[in-house]
Amino acid sequence: MLDWKFIKYQKEEKRRDSSSHKHFKSQELSKSIVREFTQNSLDAHEEYPVKISVSTKKISYEKFKPYIETLLPHLNACDIDIEDLKLDNNEVEFLILEDFNTSGLEGNNCENFFYKDNITDKSNTYKSGGSHGIGKINFYQASKIKTFFGFSIFNKDEGLITILKGTSGLRTHKIEGDEYREDGTLDLSQNKENKFFKNLFERETNQKGLSIAIPFIEENNLETIKDHFLKEFYYPISNNKLVIKIKDENIYKDNILYYINIPKIELLLEYIKSNKDSYDEDINPNDKEFKLTNEKSIVKDIKNKQHVSINFNIDIYSKQNSQSKKGELTLLIMRNKKEQKKERFDFWRGNLLISEAAKRNFETDKYFVITIIEDENLQEFLKNLEDPGHITWEYSNPDPRVKKIYKYIPNTVNCITTLPIKIINLIKQQDIELDDNFFSDYFPDISNKGSKSPEGNSQKKEKQDIPLINHNPKFKFRESRKNNGFIISLSENLEERPSKVTILAAYGTNNGDPFKNYDEKDFNFKDNIDIKIKNGKQLYKYFNEVTCEIKNQNFKISLYNFDPDRELKIKIEEDI
Repeated sequence: MLDWKFIKYQKEEKRRDSSSHKHFKSQELSKSIVREFTQNSLDAHEEYPVKISVSTKKISYEKFKPYIETLLPHLNACDIDIEDLKLDNNEVEFLILEDFNTSGLEGNNCENFFYKDNITDKSNTYKSGGSHGIGKINFYQASKIKTFFGFSIFNKDEGLITILKGTSGLRTHKIEGDEYREDGTLDLSQNKENKFFKNLFERETNQKGLSIAIPFIEENNLETIKDHFLKEFYYPISNNKLVIKIKDENIYKDNILYYINIPKIELLLEYIKSNKDSYDEDINPNDKEFKLTNEKSIVKDIKNKQHVSINFNIDIYSKQNSQSKKGELTLLIMRNKKEQKKERFDFWRGNLLISEAAKRNFETDKYFVITIIEDENLQEFLKNLEDPGHITWEYSNPDPRVKKIYKYIPNTVNCITTLPIKIINLIKQQDIELDDNFFSDYFPDISNKGSKSPEGNSQKKEKQDIPLINHNPKFKFRESRKNNGFIISLSENLEERPSKVTILAAYGTNNGDPFKNYDEKDFNFKDNIDIKIKNGKQLYKYFNEVTCEIKNQNFKISLYNFDPDRELKIKIEEDI
């Protein structure tokens, strides 16, 4: 019998339960899992792009039972009853996460590092900072039985090492008078012919990397997980450092816009494709007055060019010697022609989005701003200041160990996080008028613009005559009044059948393009619109846009539950 091991408390030993989960309360569970696993994989890269595979698999409970049989008493002692968990056809559903092109989970104390809460082999030196060793709590929390299985293959002097373990993060509990600690492990490393886990994982036995299987998953919505990958890691995907496979879909640099077509990513791709020519500016975090040597040129470019990028060289002061190091960051600023929805400023430390970088993140409706920090000196400095969830920099009252290394910590971080708003304020002071041709390649504006009369008074904008559906002879459209929606199918006798179709919807507006004025509060394809597809397959769904593969001539898609009191506009785009 496979034996789960929990350590008993000694009589005088202090009891404690982990409070690690409190660091991740503000994040959605699936988002925390995506961030934790992907961050670790990117850190452990051996070559780019790192490849991450995500899937769900169902295994019969009878096949899985031998692996948790000796765990059941501990689960029952923590009020977790397997019988109370919903089993679909007596099957257990697993969330599977795997990475490739990585070194695997390695280290001097690899087993404890990954499988024991609050232990990290990086704690002996604070140089690497930011690694609190508690992010794995998310994998426990994702399981209804607070348990997951890890499979790591990595190199050591003696060759490839394989570790396969089960790990459980429960709470202090009592069985027949004995008290046990919260952490339990099941060692499966010696069981090399383990067919059960071979069926779960894609990884070959000689393929370095890390695989995780989470049974009895709390959330199994792969669409939601895909959205988190796109929003939390769009920079490394765009920069060809990360490829995501979700079921049979691969998301990578060349098709990311197919999945999340937002201006910020279009512009980031344009920046990456260019030679990354940037203005260079030196900045001292202790200077009270903010000045740019290239201010006039930067202001001119933000008006007339597609984007402007500025490299800032910033001083990082050490307490260990009198000299400062230079760190570098790039500020990418883009004008938002729509000027509708407010956008937060994104801060990227390496491949990780620090969503609450300043704890008080600014936002604007006129500009997209991305801060990219790839410089090693600056990354090391900021990583040491990150909270366990890696979403903010704790610089007001940093860890005492960090205070011993750096001077002027609050000034330096505040300087970095306020750079975007300082630049934007400089631009506003120049009172720049928006150029109508600005970004026309990215955001074609088909609205009727108000023209000026000879006296200089702007004429009133007329309501656009945008049809209910844009003309596309390859598709037939009919309303469904009964279900408050519409149905789209292929026209008859087509010489060439499209392979895909993208459908956009928006409510009509008095002024401007309704598709640009779309507000997710109106409706959301993910939440409150019913979509039914025949002879086709949904490839992508995002707010007011859905893309489908067309399998044959009898393709049909129906969308229902729109507001019957509002005028609906439809746009169809097809691919051969």
